[in-house]
Amino acid sequence: MGAFARLWGFYFFEYIVGMVQVIVRVTPNSRKEEFTETGHGEYSLLVREKAQGNQANHRVREVIANHFRVPVRLVRIITGHRGRKKRLEVLE
Repeated sequence: MGAFARLWGFYFFEYIVGMVQVIVRVTPNSRKEEFTETGHGEYSLLVREKAQGNQANHRVREVIANHFRVPVRLVRIITGHRGRKKRLEVLE
């Protein structure tokens, strides 16, 4: 599976080696930050940031990227932008 992109007039192919989807239950505005695995591909995450202005979503992406040891740009929220239960895609 590959993705096609155009950059500065040149065409190139970017091949996706692996992709992981995870489900995260987020609790924003928490006193402590905690990341635990609740099941296979499911996580619970407490973040200090508020759910206003997309702050909590940015922190969720940072924590998931750190866990999978990938850059933040490779973590994408698929569903749950405004809810507590989020489905994220991690490209490896």
